[in-house]
Amino acid sequence: NIPENGHITKRLTLELAELIDPDLAAWIRERVPFPMTMVDRITPLTTEVEQRELADQYGICDAWPVVAEDFMQWVIEDKFVDDLRPNWEHVGALIVNNVTVYESMKIRVLNGGHSAISCVGYLLGHRDVHVAMMDSRISNFLRSYFSEVSVTVPPVPGVDLDQYQSQLINRFGNVHIKDKLQRLAEDGSMKLLNTMRGPIVELLEMKKPVEIVALAIASFARYMMGTDEQGQPIVLKDPKAKELHPLVWEIFCNNDSSKNFIATVFGEDVVTDGLLTEAVDRWISIIKLAGMASALNVLLPEDHSAMEGMKQKVLQGGLTAIACLGYLLGHRDVSSAISDDRLLYFLRAYFSEVLVTVPDVDMEEYKMSLLAQFKSVHLRDKLERVAQNGSMKLFNAMRGPILDLLEMGESVDMIAFAVASFSRYMMGADEHGVTIIIKDPLTSTLYPLVWSMYCGNSSSKKMIDAMFGAEVGDKAEFVAMVDEWVSEIKSGGVEAALRIVPDRWKGSEIGDELSEIGDLNMEIGALKLSTRYLEAIGDVGMVSVPTYNRDIAEKTSLIYHFGVGGFHRSHQAFYLHDLLSMGKASDWALVGVGILPFDKAMYDALKSQDYLYSLMSRGSSGVGCSVVGSIMDYVYAPNDKKACVELLAEEKCKIVSLTITEKGYCWKADGSLDVNNNLIAADILDIASPSSALGYIVAGLKLRKERGMKPFTVLSCDNIPENGHITKRLTLELAELIDPDLAAWIRERVPFPMTMVDRITPLTTEVEQRELADQYGICDAWPVVAEDFMQWVIEDKFVDDLRPNWEHVGALIVNNVTVYESMKIRVLNGGHSAISCVGYLLGHRDVHVAMMDSRISNFLRSYFSEVSVTVPPVPGVDLDQYQSQLINRFGNVHIKDKLQRLAEDGSMKLLNTMRGPIVELLEMKKPVEIVALAIASFARYMMGTDEQGQPIVLKDPKAKELHPLVWEIFCNNDSSKNFIATVFGEDVVTDGLLTEAVDRWISIIKLAGMASALNVLLPEDHSAMEGMKQKVLQGGLTAIACLGYLLGHRDVSSAISDDRLLYFLRAYFSEVLVTVPDVDMEEYKMSLLAQFKSVHLRDKLERVAQNGSMKLFNAMRGPILDLLEMGESVDMIAFAVASFSRYMMGADEHGVTIIIKDPLTSTLYPLVWSMYCGNSSSKKMIDAMFGAEVGDKAEFVAMVDEWVSEIKSGGVEAALRIVPDRWKGSEIGDELSEIGDLNMEIGALKLSTRYLEAIGDVGMVSVPTYNRDIAEKTSLIYHFGVGGFHRSHQAFYLHDLLSMGKASDWALVGVGILPFDKAMYDALKSQDYLYSLMSRGSSGVGCSVVGSIMDYVYAPNDKKACVELLAEEKCKIVSLTITEKGYCWKADGSLDVNNNLIAADILDIASPSSALGYIVAGLKLRKERGMKPFTVLSCDNIPENGH
Repeated sequence: NIPENGHITKRLTLELAELIDPDLAAWIRERVPFPMTMVDRITPLTTEVEQRELADQYGICDAWPVVAEDFMQWVIEDKFVDDLRPNWEHVGALIVNNVTVYESMKIRVLNGGHSAISCVGYLLGHRDVHVAMMDSRISNFLRSYFSEVSVTVPPVPGVDLDQYQSQLINRFGNVHIKDKLQRLAEDGSMKLLNTMRGPIVELLEMKKPVEIVALAIASFARYMMGTDEQGQPIVLKDPKAKELHPLVWEIFCNNDSSKNFIATVFGEDVVTDGLLTEAVDRWISIIKLAGMASALNVLLPEDHSAMEGMKQKVLQGGLTAIACLGYLLGHRDVSSAISDDRLLYFLRAYFSEVLVTVPDVDMEEYKMSLLAQFKSVHLRDKLERVAQNGSMKLFNAMRGPILDLLEMGESVDMIAFAVASFSRYMMGADEHGVTIIIKDPLTSTLYPLVWSMYCGNSSSKKMIDAMFGAEVGDKAEFVAMVDEWVSEIKSGGVEAALRIVPDRWKGSEIGDELSEIGDLNMEIGALKLSTRYLEAIGDVGMVSVPTYNRDIAEKTSLIYHFGVGGFHRSHQAFYLHDLLSMGKASDWALVGVGILPFDKAMYDALKSQDYLYSLMSRGSSGVGCSVVGSIMDYVYAPNDKKACVELLAEEKCKIVSLTITEKGYCWKADGSLDVNNNLIAADILDIASPSSALGYIVAGLKLRKERGMKPFTVLSCDNIPENGHITKRLTLELAELIDPDLAAWIRERVPFPMTMVDRITPLTTEVEQRELADQYGICDAWPVVAEDFMQWVIEDKFVDDLRPNWEHVGALIVNNVTVYESMKIRVLNGGHSAISCVGYLLGHRDVHVAMMDSRISNFLRSYFSEVSVTVPPVPGVDLDQYQSQLINRFGNVHIKDKLQRLAEDGSMKLLNTMRGPIVELLEMKKPVEIVALAIASFARYMMGTDEQGQPIVLKDPKAKELHPLVWEIFCNNDSSKNFIATVFGEDVVTDGLLTEAVDRWISIIKLAGMASALNVLLPEDHSAMEGMKQKVLQGGLTAIACLGYLLGHRDVSSAISDDRLLYFLRAYFSEVLVTVPDVDMEEYKMSLLAQFKSVHLRDKLERVAQNGSMKLFNAMRGPILDLLEMGESVDMIAFAVASFSRYMMGADEHGVTIIIKDPLTSTLYPLVWSMYCGNSSSKKMIDAMFGAEVGDKAEFVAMVDEWVSEIKSGGVEAALRIVPDRWKGSEIGDELSEIGDLNMEIGALKLSTRYLEAIGDVGMVSVPTYNRDIAEKTSLIYHFGVGGFHRSHQAFYLHDLLSMGKASDWALVGVGILPFDKAMYDALKSQDYLYSLMSRGSSGVGCSVVGSIMDYVYAPNDKKACVELLAEEKCKIVSLTITEKGYCWKADGSLDVNNNLIAADILDIASPSSALGYIVAGLKLRKERGMKPFTVLSCDNIPENGH
């Protein structure tokens, strides 16, 4: 992160080379590329907290893990030796010819913003960046900073600067990234030089304000005092600390100017004209007198961009005056003051007077702007806070208007009253004698002056001089007015003075226009969304509004859209809005079409607000709001059906699009047109006055054919497999019934592109409407809420290729949509349908809350795993990553989607999303267990009540048909076969496999409920269930649960610390693992450790034991038969089964009741009763649990009976004492003897190649699977400065590439050259150069083990050997993240030859000391040997780092 990092690296390298060998310098200058780069990924320092978290959550012990945000960016200048480099662009890096514009934006905005808030936040008492960003003072300051410096940022291709800045606000506030303000403040003098000097110079040249930059500099000066505002010491880490400390001491202790301080940091040229120094001095005076908080309160709380106009100054002046007057009257909140008629009268009068100075003011629009701003910013504020630093606020807001009004010959009466009220406030007590704590930089100056005014008879002139300057103080007319108001206040108080106000301004023309401002009360602030108030809504600065032309008469290309609901407005309409906002597709507009009675409400809502609507986009990092204007008209067709058809026949109509849901297509279960549907039947009778969407399409195309026109494109955007093909088929079926020639014309001429659409858009409720009004001051009849993710894949098939260029805003235009669509419908939509009923039956109502339930998230992962084998490969999509992203999206806490919405029309949704996977899974002879559970839950949902007996409002087209079927299933024990066939078709029930699976799940749900069904699933991903190892683990866990509970334990953690149970567990594993081929006992033990730690350790035994009969069936039936066939012991399995039979008796060893939850309870209870209370054999129980095939194994039955006898005679404890003698001496038992490590401290695996597979087996961490043998690599990158950032950024980019099977010849080699690098060398070497990266996005945390670093050289061990490595042919790139200090440069940018490292390099370049020295030494050898050079790639955040 150094400006021009490539240029700087080149220049400094050349300077060093010149001192070593001028010929070498010439060769480097000519031959060696130094590409510039821009790097970006927030990577805080790693602490023990993260190490502990890594161990707790992921079971990994890593000596030096990395934590980073999930956003990363890398822009690289395309300049490498022989173009040799990894193809980083395949993993999102941008390879360009000019990095400077990207770099300038990032360094001036992101890095400058970090530097700006670091000291400000620290002085306010914050320590964490994300916590500081929750402080509105700091976030507003940052917005102000961005606004001020952004005028110096050149345009960047493909980047919207406002969006970039908003994104940064969210990134800085990422609660998962616990970055430290002190880290950002380190090396502050160098960071400010690199990030702020450029903007300062340009702002001064442009004669633009430098106020906010000046406040950042003032805060840095205060920070450099070495203590915060609470007197706590600050550990200063700055290369200029010794130089700067005496300067700031003089500033803060001896009132010296900041000029020398600024010049020392930024250079003499920035203080020449004195403007920056004056601004910094002003801020320092406030910080000295009243602290950092007061300085921030001087800023308007809106964006700084909104501060620049006079309107905001009017608002600020009025607010400050209201604050003083209100406080004096006894109010404390703005909301209370603004409800006081006396103060409202004054506010009207003040506005009426001051607005004379604002040219071309639209009084109505301005009033609405005030309403919105009070609502969104001020209404809940405190008067005392608003009044702070009042002298500076009044100076900013009133000095100009005073002089302008006097020059214009207009009244300054109300301003004079405002100044007089401020003077009274400065006396330090309200009208009731309550003390006011004054916080103002001019307190010591003003207090004696106002005292002499109120306690003596002094004029206000001296006070006015001090506040506004002599130019105002010399205006006798103004001074006289202030004196008059002071006299009124002295004689009768503020209340008496306020009574005079109405008479002073009544009859004023502007006053009359403002008479309605009495609406400023507790109910204010929600502006009616309409074109009239669009600018006012935008003025608040919190909402983006359309600025493009919305006159539909001027549009030449229209899209008529049927089905304008929430999804269309969050998706297709927003894509067009985005395009229009970019100045593209300006000929296009959307026209909504409503054809059914319920569409009338949307028509009325949109028409009432000029077809505008609000979209609240809710990402995991926060909420944004846009007003969308791409819909420019709406036709409610029932008003005049024929007129609507005529519109579709106009030349302007280029596309007809649809989001009409499955029902809107009027089709039957077999996919054909339902000619008995009322709408279709009406269309057939009279197509000229159609009723269905398909009818309007056919009618419009009929007119176009008859008139010899080209057709329009029909674009279905519904979540239906092959939506384009289906729409075409149904349209043709209807057209055939109307006119076969028309059908032939449509078949030949009309394109029906396929699409895949994706954006989660819940139903909007009054809650969102209220939130929109409260937060953004907008009254919208029907707003939209959606996640911030959206995707649109469109088949490139349009009439004459006429369409908006949607690809410019992220849509994917392809020739084959099917693979994208299949993935999305089978995984996303199928996943939604799968969890909808499961979650609802468990008592959840919101999707995001349901996703917090590990049972549901694990079920969803299992569902994904099962159906993913039916999803074809999708270009550019990693299916595992896509599924993980969906888990996060479904869990988005800002999207309050409803499970009931997902469950609506369930029969059609399941048909569309699950039928395909079911058919293919059955054909492939793959499991359908999880799909079957989803179907079983849907069947239970269709009963119409949840598990708590609460009614469910069923909205399903087949509800009447399905309800009697599910009644028979759940009340009369009928099979689910007819139910499944009705939903999915007869073919899926032919072989009985799906029906059997659904019936099994239904039996559990009937007997024990939905929760029990989920507990039968292993809590790991379903993919991890498929191997025998997981069954071994499940069987051991279930047995431990029963035994532990009987002994009095309740938690797995407690049971697993009991030596008796550990002995049994060893014995059980030693026995069953015989059936697992090629088991690596050490690796398997580590896998168990990791899984216990990450999944089971905090679990409850009672939960683990639930549905034990099914769990033991899954885990033990196979091993029993295998072991008996192999002639091996089944002794420990028999003991496990016996212990389960004892558990099923329903009481522990101490007589405490056990609540049994098992689908076979009613079958097993009488059998185990007769075993323990009589002398029955266990055979019938074994038959019932495992089937007759196991029950017929007399040897096994005898062993179970033997253990039951032991338990009956001496209890479980006595039986456990026998276990050690039964398995001691077993070979596998010996290997497992160390499993005693399974205790409360287990689970953190040492990160190394040996345990990589075990770590990956847990399923929560991605691990490298690529070849890491460095001997086989032909292209190496030697990297100097292996720290957190390098490992989160460049190393991770290469890791991503290697994981994709690309760049397989490449590897990274770390190089450490300084003493502190030894710790990193030792840490990485100890774990085979692997490390963990916890990527923390606003939606959660993910973890990867990264393996792209495959070696590490600690150069001080042998400097010359290190140089030799750089001279090897394999070395293609030398890269750097050595921070500013590592470049050994002086303030003027030249090489510091007096630096110890550089001086040593000059004396002996063959044994270098600095990073630059190693580069020069390596290049020297390559030159001498006639080799090509390597590329030098600086990745430091320095402008023009390559230069």
